[in-house]
Amino acid sequence: MKVKTKKKIALIFNQDIGYCREVLFGIQEFYLENSNWIFRNGVSDRKVLKPLLEWQPDGIIGHIFDKNLANELQKLSIPIVNTTKTIPDCSLTTIDVDHYEVGRLAANYLLQKNFADYGYFGSKLAVFSQLRLQGFSDTLRQNNYEIKTFYGNFLPRLQIEDSWVKFDKNIEQWLKSLRKPAAVLASNDTPARYLSEICQQLNIKIPDDVAILGVDNNLMECTLATPPISSIEVPAQEIGYQAAELLDKMLHDKIVSNDISLPPGQIIARRSSDILAVEDGDVATALSFIRTNINRRILVEEVCDKVGISRRQLERKFRRDIGRSIHTEIRSSQISLAKNILRENNKTIQEVSAMCGFNSTRSFTEVFKTATSMTPSEYRNKN
Repeated sequence: MKVKTKKKIALIFNQDIGYCREVLFGIQEFYLENSNWIFRNGVSDRKVLKPLLEWQPDGIIGHIFDKNLANELQKLSIPIVNTTKTIPDCSLTTIDVDHYEVGRLAANYLLQKNFADYGYFGSKLAVFSQLRLQGFSDTLRQNNYEIKTFYGNFLPRLQIEDSWVKFDKNIEQWLKSLRKPAAVLASNDTPARYLSEICQQLNIKIPDDVAILGVDNNLMECTLATPPISSIEVPAQEIGYQAAELLDKMLHDKIVSNDISLPPGQIIARRSSDILAVEDGDVATALSFIRTNINRRILVEEVCDKVGISRRQLERKFRRDIGRSIHTEIRSSQISLAKNILRENNKTIQEVSAMCGFNSTRSFTEVFKTATSMTPSEYRNKN
């Protein structure tokens, strides 16, 4: 019986990037279901060309963000699938998220919170960054808002030779130009975390002065920041799976002529955007107090005492400005925090309950199920 020859597939990814790791999981899933491939891993750098040429792969899947590397790879005349829309006028077959829709989704989310100003922080060179900016700015302009941009060469990180000191000073001037409270969309989670650190150095409060939203939902970047960064999910594993599927078709002489764009996932809201910008100082003070103390039991009377007005007055202002009662806002904040904890770690339900200010697990479960139609355990399993 003739043994089927295995195809040699090179995976050109920088595995220190969260998005790349998720894409590789998707490739592995396709491989386990369908393929007869042998893999070799290499970094997305021109230095990989020598061992790559020696190995003579049948196909390549990569995160190719350097124009020179892309040009050299195209000379190989073998099927290649790229998983990042970074290089302008790149002829490699590419599958990626719909970046314009990412920007539009971000704008619609932030517009609900009534900020005074909006900014964009990302790369001027990367195609994906410019498409996200376009979707963001188009949606804001449709709602009569302009956007203030600040560019840094995050490809996907700052270039090694860039001056940190000069860059930080320029960011400081840009941040000061934003009317407060402001909201900033970062092109992905790496610049979002960078911006968060600059705000801390300048004593700019997040999210009270500047709310930050990233892209990719890279847990390391998002949760290492203080406060944790809200982010838009990107279907990286599905991108990896479909990239492998595309390459398999190309290896079987099936023509693939068009790039593919997948819709973004949901917005994972964390503390960096957990604000509703309101003009009334009493409501703003109350909201800030609720956010700061959400990990313990908060009484409505406590909130009123903090603001220094009667419950009747504050309730009337809450319903006028945010359309709900003080108690409902407390519950909403508790459930939002619980969702984040359930998604991102393995705390017991009892521990989650205590971290969100509930006196008992039973009470927490009842409130959570009323809000989400799921028990906390069911929510965790689903997400």
